[in-house]
Amino acid sequence: VGDGHVVETAGDGWQAIRRMKESRFDIAIIDLDLPAVRGVAVNGWDLARISRAYNPRISIIMIGSETATAVKAQLEVLKVSEFLEKPISPAHLKTLVRRLDS
Repeated sequence: VGDGHVVETAGDGWQAIRRMKESRFDIAIIDLDLPAVRGVAVNGWDLARISRAYNPRISIIMIGSETATAVKAQLEVLKVSEFLEKPISPAHLKTLVRRLDS
């Protein structure tokens, strides 16, 4: 818990999907480089689509090793609020969460 936010984490895409089904979130921070589970890959793009299906108003912050220009079209299609290129600054992420939560 930081800045009055309740934070939940998921170790993989399947855990994230389960949490989204069980709870309502205002902001999702999604890594594009999610590991496969039991041989089935659920990548960050999949998770963003599923997040939108459960909560069309959710703010999404995507994190990836690509540049924003390389993934710009996909970011626009999924209406991603922000994209952060790795390595990320925790202070910058905190600032984004504050801005999106206001």
